Amino acid sequence: MRRRLEFALAALLAAQAVAAQPALEAALNPPEGARVLLDAAPEAQIVVVPIRPATGGAAPADAFEGVARWRSFALEGGGAPLAQARRLRDALASAGFETVLDCAAEACGGFAFLSAIELLPPPDMLVNLADFHQLTMRRAGPSGGEVVVSALFSRLGGRLHGQIVDMATGTAAPPPLRPHPDDASAPTSAGGDLGAELDARGFAALDGLDFVAGSAEIAAGGDAILDAAAAALAARPALAVAVVGHTDGSGGLAANLDVSRARAEAVRAALIHRGIDAARLSAEGAGWLAPRASNAHDAGRAANRRVELVAR
Repeated sequence: MRRRLEFALAALLAAQAVAAQPALEAALNPPEGARVLLDAAPEAQIVVVPIRPATGGAAPADAFEGVARWRSFALEGGGAPLAQARRLRDALASAGFETVLDCAAEACGGFAFLSAIELLPPPDMLVNLADFHQLTMRRAGPSGGEVVVSALFSRLGGRLHGQIVDMATGTAAPPPLRPHPDDASAPTSAGGDLGAELDARGFAALDGLDFVAGSAEIAAGGDAILDAAAAALAARPALAVAVVGHTDGSGGLAANLDVSRARAEAVRAALIHRGIDAARLSAEGAGWLAPRASNAHDAGRAANRRVELVAR
């Protein structure tokens, strides 16, 4: 408990140090004339931050834990994503930040990259797959950790859209600040209303649905979750969904893509067996490209092994 309090205090001090520098704070704010869509108060959380392109089989993002502040905006006209990224990069470099990642759409890895990073949900952030730019920078923090800034800019429909998260970590190896997604205290779809989650968020995880290790065979105990998913879809006859399988970060990307797709196919077949029209269901595999927790610990890996329903 003492280490957690020390970490939280150190991270909070680092976050306050960012706010105390007017030039840096101005650089992190949305550009002049932009419509602010989100400006969340700083809070302790885990953020999946892009650190490399989605190429060569390595996961392009890693989980950072600290005090984070999210902001997003939309700007009519607004210029190119590259121009906005350059302005932010120059301002952060002047404040002592070093570049970790600076890439555009195809060079970042396109869809595979966007699937693996943390994006704010619409309408807070909209992304054009063919026209976006990612910038990640970091510098040493005042308390032994670091300050990390991750910014994504994209042009869509004549507007420049942007999301910026700045995070202060209190230590190089912080202890957990909050329960991991699979902890008993964390909310899960299995015990709640899958339909309401689909309506509100556009996707729902079938938490608690397990598979025999290394296979696409649904493990015993999954009937209740599948019944709930089928009931939610039956109550929304106009809704089509992609069934998306996810794995943890163990092993190569190609093998994990195959396993995750096979598991999605198994869930799709189970839903069809329960009366859902096959035309409403597609099956996709994301492998380990879209983690929701760190793969550095067992709890995070367990949370990442999942199947989701994504509204289409």
